This record gives sequence, C-alpha cells and structure tokens, in this order.
Amino acid sequence: MKIIDHGKWLPYKPPKDNWPENAPLNALFAKRESDGKDWYEHVNNPESFQPDTVKVGFMFHDFEQEWIIGPASTDPTLIFPANMYVREIDGFGSVDEDEIIAAFRNKVIDVATNAMRDRPIAPQLTPEQLMATHPNTILDLIERVKKLEERLK
Repeated sequence: MKIIDHGKWLPYKPPKDNWPENAPLNALFAKRESDGKDWYEHVNNPESFQPDTVKVGFMFHDFEQEWIIGPASTDPTLIFPANMYVREIDGFGSVDEDEIIAAFRNKVIDVATNAMRDRPIAPQLTPEQLMATHPNTILDLIERVKKLEERLK
C-alpha cells in the first residue's frame, strides 16, 4: 500500500472581510498547519486526492496515549479534519464504504510505520482510580462543565 500524507489540519476562522462566498456564518474551517491551505480548497481540487483511495483522519488521544483513527472514506468531503492528521491510502483493496468502515473502526495507528492494530479496550476504573491515575483529565473535565454551565445560564 502507498501512503500519502496530507498533513495536520487546524481549526481557524477566516476574517469577516475575507469570508468565503456562500459560506454560512456558522461554517467550520480547517487549514493545513504546514502551509495554511484551506481544507475546502484542498478537497475541491481534483489533484489533491485520487478517486479510489481511502482517506483517513486520526488524532492523538492524551488519555489513551494512542493515535486513534477517526473518519475513513473514499470521499474526502466526508472528513472534517480539524485537529487531525489526514493520510490517503492507495491500494487498500476495496472502495466499499461498509468494508472501509469495518476495517478502520476502533483502530490505532503507529504514525512512524503506518501500521494499524486494534484499539485497546479502556479499563473500567472506579472514580477513585480514575482520579488517582488521571487527575488532570478529571480536573479539566470539571472545568469544562463549569464553563458550559456558565454559558447556558
């Protein structure tokens, strides 16, 4: 299989004076970290992706300390890669979307070798065990909930 790296994509908001024509005000945008290229420009350029390849998005999960594969499809417009890396896989062997979903679901990727394996099942921890092993994660979640509650008032 041939792997094509499309880079890391970051969320951004274009300035109001450069808002894309016909884009709704609540549109989401992503740009490639390396060169600032807009995701919509990239996916709508016919030279960006090959038609019968699998496009996958993946990101690093701090809690699991793994690179987790997210969306996978032959259609890059079905992937919104904000805070993700995108790779294209040529030679996967199928363009059937159900087979692609089954093959990439619950997978982790070794970003150095592109090897995939099953995602480990997260252990079932008690709240006490979770707080003892991942205190920053719990405290971050508590802060996020507080901020959300404030916004909803």
